[in-house]
Amino acid sequence: MNTILHHKKQLILVICLFISTIAMNQNIIDTEWKFKLNIPASWSQNAYMDGADKVYDFYSADQNAAASIRIFEINAQVTYEILIPLYEQNMFSAANRIELKDLTSKNGIPGKQAIYSMVYNGNQVDIAVFYTLQNNKAYVLSAMVARSVAENYRSDIQLITGSFKIDGVGNTGQSNSLSGLMGKVGQNNSGSSSSIVGRYLFDYSTGDNRTNFNRIFIYQDGTYKHEYQPKNSGNYIGGSTGTWSLNGNTLTLTNNGGITDVYTVSGRKITRKAGNTLMVYYKE
Repeated sequence: MNTILHHKKQLILVICLFISTIAMNQNIIDTEWKFKLNIPASWSQNAYMDGADKVYDFYSADQNAAASIRIFEINAQVTYEILIPLYEQNMFSAANRIELKDLTSKNGIPGKQAIYSMVYNGNQVDIAVFYTLQNNKAYVLSAMVARSVAENYRSDIQLITGSFKIDGVGNTGQSNSLSGLMGKVGQNNSGSSSSIVGRYLFDYSTGDNRTNFNRIFIYQDGTYKHEYQPKNSGNYIGGSTGTWSLNGNTLTLTNNGGITDVYTVSGRKITRKAGNTLMVYYKE
């Protein structure tokens, strides 16, 4: 009798744990557009048609983080090279693209991943987007979060992007492949060649106010551009172009004349000494 009661208690405990786990997530299953994903229980959702596009928008309770998926039909002539610039023009016109690369999601879905950055209501916002073309449909899954609070939402975004599945595409089991957008939003990886890419603005709080602007662009293709405009110089813009390399936390810019400038990378900041002046740039 005691053994039976013990097993009943164990069964009740397992059932309670199972129910509580389900309650933590909301399951989105769209049989018409043939995809599935999960969102945190505390997030709100809104599904609607935008013309011929099916759209799901998801928001955290405080609206500091958001995700969405947009699906629409395409013909065989539509490629990533056609889709992505057009989508950026219409949906992310105010954002700067930081990265674009081939990627296979956690669930084996092939596609392209893009990382963007923009300023919204005075806040720096990071956006990660996964584009995939499957079965004459385009699926665009995006996640965005205010950079200042990105770490607070990392697990929520990982849940959403890591659960994305398309019927009949990829695999349904665990995979060691790259994991879609997981961990990309708000990432800050010193020493990573992909994370160094972006636009860096001079820190005028150092007291050096000799220029109207001073900025460095680090491009994904291994090139860079530095441009600045001295005050009271009319329309003159100085600077240089060339190539860059990264070794650990040391960033080397080599201009087209063979002259190098060496910076130290620390988080989203790069610094170098120019005589007695410390030059500090922050990634936008």
